[in-house]
Formats: sequence, structure tokens, C-alpha cells
Amino acid sequence: MTTYDLAYQLLPELVDSYNQGKEEQHHMVDKHYLRNTYKESEAFNYWQDIIIEHRPLSEYKSVGIYHFGETSYNEKPIFGLIFFDYLSQSATYYTLEKSLSDINEEAEWSVVQVNHPGLRLEYGPFIMRPTVNNFVEYVFENYEYDEFFET
Repeated sequence: MTTYDLAYQLLPELVDSYNQGKEEQHHMVDKHYLRNTYKESEAFNYWQDIIIEHRPLSEYKSVGIYHFGETSYNEKPIFGLIFFDYLSQSATYYTLEKSLSDINEEAEWSVVQVNHPGLRLEYGPFIMRPTVNNFVEYVFENYEYDEFFET
């Protein structure tokens, strides 16, 4: 299993399990738990390169952030975000990846929502500098807006 598999198979499966009430949020943002749970798979070797953090956004939302590292080819994300909505007890997974779109040649990056089993919904170009803070802010403001957001 490669970083690609982690980003496009494992994390969407975890989100799907969470949305079905079969997975706990704190496990999904715990690198040691994930690494120990999947130590029998080939993914074990890739966990050392991934940085995972969890940020509360408001009383009702938080985000799990997955730093996959620099990307040198198409269809490999640089970041993944899992937005947790505590009111609806649901989660949504987004990636920031190299753009495959010919529509906007100036946009090097695209925002993509990835669902299990691998369904992709491309939201279009991401024209900001590809930093985790810019990505979190962009997705939150455009797709995960929370009227209870605490600044």
C-alpha cells in the first residue's frame, strides 16, 4: 500500500465507517493507533512519512489534517482533511492534489472530495499557495461553513 492507497482507500474507508457509527473520531487522528491497527499491511512503512494533527474549529466542528508530503506527480495529494461535524455526527474527507484539469491552466492544485469506495468529486482549482492553513481555511469557508464558528 502506497501513500496513494492511504489517501484514496484507507482514509475514505475510515470516514465511511465513522459515518456508520463503526469508528471513533479520536482513532482517526491518532497516528500510533492507525499504525498499530494496520501494521500487518504494507501501509506500515508509509506511516512514518505522514504527519497527522487534529484541530478544533468550533464547539461543533473539528478537522483531522493529514500531511502526505510533497507530491511530484498527478493524483497524489499533498494534504487530506477530515472535517468532523459533531451535531450531525458525520465526517467529510477532502484532498488537495495536483490539478488534472485543462480548464484552468494556471491552477496547479485542485480540491477534491473523496468518498468510499473511491468516488471523487472535484470542486475545482485551488489558486492559493498550497499550505495546510490555506487549505483548511478554504475548505471550511467554502464547503464546511459553521454558523457557530468561533474566531
